[in-house]
Formats: sequence, structure tokens, C-alpha cells
Amino acid sequence: MNSPMIMYDILYTSFSIICIALYTIFDKKTKKIQVIDIVMILILIVISGIRCNVGSDYYSYYVAYNNWLSNLDSIHDVVQSNSQFGLYVLGFLLKSITSFPYALFWLIACIVYPAIIIYMRKTTEKPSIGFMCFTLLGFFAISNNILKQTMAMLVMIYAYECLAKKKKTKFILATLVASTFHTTAIIAGVLMILARKIKPSYKNLLICIGIGIVGIFAYSIIGNLMGSISALARYQTYFINTSTYSSMIKETMGTVGYALIYIAISVILISKKEEIKEYDEEVYTRIPLLMIGVAISIFSINNWTINRIALYLYQFVITMIPSLFCIKYTPKEKKSYLFMIVILLVGACLFLTIFAAENQYYSYHTYFNTEPMPY
Repeated sequence: MNSPMIMYDILYTSFSIICIALYTIFDKKTKKIQVIDIVMILILIVISGIRCNVGSDYYSYYVAYNNWLSNLDSIHDVVQSNSQFGLYVLGFLLKSITSFPYALFWLIACIVYPAIIIYMRKTTEKPSIGFMCFTLLGFFAISNNILKQTMAMLVMIYAYECLAKKKKTKFILATLVASTFHTTAIIAGVLMILARKIKPSYKNLLICIGIGIVGIFAYSIIGNLMGSISALARYQTYFINTSTYSSMIKETMGTVGYALIYIAISVILISKKEEIKEYDEEVYTRIPLLMIGVAISIFSINNWTINRIALYLYQFVITMIPSLFCIKYTPKEKKSYLFMIVILLVGACLFLTIFAAENQYYSYHTYFNTEPMPY
């Protein structure tokens, strides 16, 4: 690890803790949108909107928006030119309104962060804790990198809510819409259906861990199988690891870290599953999402990019961890238990910010003081 990497890690974690502290102080137990919600939305939008060269995919999005889309004449051309056309359709429409070269990044920020914070406000009693998970577990950093999947993940939150309410047609339609941003949303949809059929238990968590370990050894076979299915052939490259030895060590540590962190979170949630079920049965039924995500993270030790599929499932932690702050504890248990959760999340942030391999630029710049450039 070098100094810029450590400094970026400390700055990101410190920024997260400061925002969490402010959110916690002014957060109120209500489903109505609060001033602090709006403040946090604005902070995230501005930081994300003005960034430049933050995230390994930043330049490719910048070039696609400012060069590639400029050569297309209609939405039909956009749809025909790329199977994952969702983001580019938004970009094409945006270009008809403004020529501002960074408009796409502002647009995505204006869509994602209000939706996430409003979702947490409406579905949890403690959105400040959900916000803590969103920042410390790296989802904010991820949203500044993989924009197509970020949009797909957002739509899949809605899709899962439809699934939970047994609105099957809406679930299918939402999954298809999400797949126009990133086709892995279809895999996520299947895994979400599977998660609804699994009960949260230590035994099932161990089974998921075992499946992940078996998957490590079946890695090549699965890659060849995907290559033989035309609809999935493009993802065969996910099973070809071209990383250098040094980066492979870092990426392996990142995926192992994801697995261990979410194993720990799953264990904590399972240990309180009866209390959670009594408090909110829907939160109880979501625990298996993390368990399946753990299996994917273990499997992705061979190639860290596969771990991005687990992110679709992990993102629901923003509605699960808040429930741990709402159930009843004995006076002796409360402080130590909740302190342990906070320490786990802060530790996760310090680790994932360096090793999670989602944000390769270990610095923060804005377009006021730098120019877009390839990584």
C-alpha cells in the first residue's frame, strides 16, 4: 500500500463518519422526508457531480457521452448499437437538452441518491443507519464508478419490492428494464427469487459458504458452459483473469474481504432473526440475500468482477442493519452489541476502500482542477 492509497482511505472513511454523525443527530423517527435527508442528498449529488477521473470507468463514460453518442441520430440507433442501452438512452436524451460535457454524471447522481435516501426513509425507522451502511460498505464509492450497474441495481431494488409484494408481472418488467442498463440484472433477478425460498439459518449460511467453495474449483467448467450459451457468451470473459500477480493479490483480498464482512453481518442478523422477525418479517426474509451474496463472493475469488453480481443482493443491507438498532436489547447487551456493529462497518470501510477493487483512482479530483484522462 502506498501513501495516496492510505490517505484516500482515511479521507473517505472520515467523510463518511462525519456525514453519518450529522445524519444521526438530526434524524427523526418518521416516514416523512426530513431536511437532513435533503441535505445528504445534495451533498452526495454535488460530490458525485463535480468529480473527475474518480473511478476506473469514468473516462469510458465521458468518452461515450461526448463522442460516441454525438455520432448517433436517434434513440433507435442507440438501442441498436448496444445491448446495454439504458444508460446511453438517458445520455442521448440529455444531449438534446445540454452540451455540458459532465451532464451525464450529474444526471445519474440526481437519479440515484434521492431514490436511495427516500427508499431508506420510507422502509426503515432509522435511515441514518441505512446511510451508514451505504457509505461505509462502499456503495457510494461504487456508484461513482460502475454507472450502468448502479442504475441496474437501483431498478432491481424496485423489482425486489415488487417480488416481495407478489407483483410478479411488475417484477419481471422491472428486471427487464434493469437489464437494459446491465444484463447481469437478469441473474440477480433469478437469485432474488431463490433467496425468497431460503430460510435464514446458520445451517443454510454454511451451505452457501460450501457452494461458494465448490464453485472455486468448478470455475473453469462454469466459464466454458457460459461460453456455449449465446445469451451469456459475452460474460465468458469474466472467467478469464488477465490481472497481473500484484493486482491479483489485491483483488483476491478484496473478494475475501467482502465474503468475510458479509458472513459476519449474516451471522449477526441470524443471531437476532427471531427478534427481527417480530419487529419486521420482511427484513427477516431478506437475510438470505446476503447469504447467497456470500456464495458469489467466495466463488469470485478466482475473478473479482464476478463479485459485482453479489452487489445486487448486498445492497439490501441498507434496510437490514437498521432493524438491529430497533429491536429490544437488555441494558447490558445494547451498548456492546451496537458498538460491535459500528466497529465492524468502520473496519469494513477501511478495508474495502483499498481492496474492493471498485474505485481504482485513490484520489478525488473535480473538473474544476483537472481534465478527463484514460486510466
